[in-house]
Amino acid sequence: MRITAPTEIKEIAWEGSLEPPETVKSSGDIPRPVVTIGKPEIWDTADALKNEVNQVWTPPLTAASFWLVRLACTLREPPGLPRISEVEQSLYLRPKTA
Repeated sequence: MRITAPTEIKEIAWEGSLEPPETVKSSGDIPRPVVTIGKPEIWDTADALKNEVNQVWTPPLTAASFWLVRLACTLREPPGLPRISEVEQSLYLRPKTA
């Protein structure tokens, strides 16, 4: 296994227009930047570290599982708008339910 940075998103998990924060006033129907988030790629932490940096990983003394997760993301500016200077992304992880 070799983990490399993707040059494109092959499988899309979500795509849509960004919404301005509630603190920013918007002037009607202006074009919005579009974000694309790829489907998560998941590796077992011990396997990933062994293959990538040739190190053995010792997990904390818990019964938990540990994984390396990558979410590829692109942001496209609409034509004719000023450059995007800042974007905030939040990720919420929840345990898998039965």
